[in-house]
Amino acid sequence: MEPLGPAWPDYALLDSGDGAKLERFGIHTVVREELLAKHPRTLPSSEWGKADAIHTEDDGWQLNRETPENWPIQFGPLTLKIRPASGFKHVGLFPEQAPQWQWLLDRKIPRDTEQPRLLNLFGHTGAASLAAAKAGYAVTHVDSSKPALNLARENQKLSNLVESPIRWIHEDATKFVEREQKRGNLYHAILLDPPAFGRGPKGQAWQIEKDLPPLLKKLVRLLEKPFHFLFLNLYAGDFSIQSLKHLLENKGNIEHGNFTLRAENGPTLKMSNWLRLE
Repeated sequence: MEPLGPAWPDYALLDSGDGAKLERFGIHTVVREELLAKHPRTLPSSEWGKADAIHTEDDGWQLNRETPENWPIQFGPLTLKIRPASGFKHVGLFPEQAPQWQWLLDRKIPRDTEQPRLLNLFGHTGAASLAAAKAGYAVTHVDSSKPALNLARENQKLSNLVESPIRWIHEDATKFVEREQKRGNLYHAILLDPPAFGRGPKGQAWQIEKDLPPLLKKLVRLLEKPFHFLFLNLYAGDFSIQSLKHLLENKGNIEHGNFTLRAENGPTLKMSNWLRLE
C-alpha cells in the first residue's frame, strides 16, 4: 500500500524539516509542527514564508487575511473540507491515510449482493467512512468528538452521499463495542484509528497501551463469518504493530506496513503503522 503521490492533485507535501512540514491543500499552503521532521529543510525560508496558514504550539493558527477559515478539496469522488482547528494542528483530515481511502474505493461491492456492514471506530471526520460508503458498505461511524462528527456530516453532503447508509454515532468506542456485543450485532469489516490518549463523551479515558489490546479482542468477536477485513492504523504507543499480531493469529491473513508522506522536496516521512487482517 504505497503513497498516492501525484495521483492526488489536491495535496502535496512540499517540504519538511526543523520540526515542521509545508503542505498544499488545494490552492492553499499550510505550515504546521511535525515532530518526525528532525532533518534540515530543503526549500528556502522565503518559500515557507509564503504559507497561507501557520500553526505553532505557542500561537495556534495564524491565517493570512485572504485565507478562508475552511475550504474544500477533492479526493477522487470525495469532497473533503479543510478546516484548521483552533488549539490543534489538525486540518480536518490525515493525508497520509489516502492509500487506505483509495483501497476502500477500489473494493466496489457488487450491488446485487447483500449490503455488507462496516464499523469505523475513532472515525474522525469521515474520509474513510465516505470511501467505504461509496464502495457499497453500510457504515457505522463512531467518534467521541462532536466537532469531528459535524465536519464528517458536512463532508457527506459535499460528497453527494447524503442518501448513503451511514450512521454517525457520538460515543466512546469501547462502550459502543461492548453494547454491540450484547445486541449480537456483527460487521463484515472494521476500521479503527485510535489516538494515543483521548476522552469519551462522558470523560472516559482512553490510553492506547492499556486499552487497545482488549478492544482488539472484542472486535474480532464482532466480525461476521466470513468477514472482509479488520484494518488498524496506529500512530502512537509504546508497543509496535508486531506486538499486536499475536492477538489476531489464526484469525486470517495478516499484512502490515507504513503510511508515509512522500515529499516533493526533502525526505519521505513515516507517519504511522498499519495492520490489516483478511
